[in-house]
Amino acid sequence: MCRWNTTESYCKVALKAEAKLARLKSMNHTINTMNTTIPKLTFAQYLTYDNGTDNRYELVQGQLKLMNPPTLLHIRIAKFLERQFDLEIERLGYP
Repeated sequence: MCRWNTTESYCKVALKAEAKLARLKSMNHTINTMNTTIPKLTFAQYLTYDNGTDNRYELVQGQLKLMNPPTLLHIRIAKFLERQFDLEIERLGYP
């Protein structure tokens, strides 16, 4: 029920917002009640972890966090740096 003395259209918007908020609160309660304890990994376990996919993970306070794939700009910068190192190694005559 609308608690404000306003136009009918505003009242409908307010009611929809209240309903959405109630759904979100109920979803949050469901999520909170479904939490499980995930064992923390050691660094040694992280180094040997393999879930059979090409996904890359980082270890954050014992938890695996999925890393975003590199952007095209990142790949181009890495390739540029690799070429620069290769040129310098060749110039210095290192094997």
